[in-house]
Amino acid sequence: MRRKVCLITGANAGIGKQAAIRIAKAGYYVVMGCRSRERGEAALADVKEQSGSGDVALIQVDMSRMESISRFAQEVLRRFEAVDVLIHNAAVFDITQKKAVFTEEGHETVWMTNHAGPVYLTDLLLDALAKSGGGRILTVASKGPAGGATAYGGFAGSRI
Repeated sequence: MRRKVCLITGANAGIGKQAAIRIAKAGYYVVMGCRSRERGEAALADVKEQSGSGDVALIQVDMSRMESISRFAQEVLRRFEAVDVLIHNAAVFDITQKKAVFTEEGHETVWMTNHAGPVYLTDLLLDALAKSGGGRILTVASKGPAGGATAYGGFAGSRI
């Protein structure tokens, strides 16, 4: 029987890291997508320790860069025949940023990370999600506290 696979972007901290721990405990093979290799490796060690699972991997991805998203998807497709769950968790919420920042590809980073990047990744992985026989796509939308404000969050999901 094939082991279920869950991909989580932004899995090095917060909601993404906690989801990785819980989903690994539930018996899934978890792929943590993280922009920073250093923070990702530290989180990977934590997730393995806290979940008691060795079936957790790190693949670096910067959701603001199409080239990085494409490489991430190619690596996932090389390693796995199907993807059961794709959790879009990576996001940029920097309220101190007052001007748009653009990638070398010419894309605004917040727009790519929070919106266009997840759509592009989903498109690249749709066939692998369909092969699972019931693939799920989950989008986490949250914003951390700013200036003492209370954090809020949302959750949306769809089935393939």
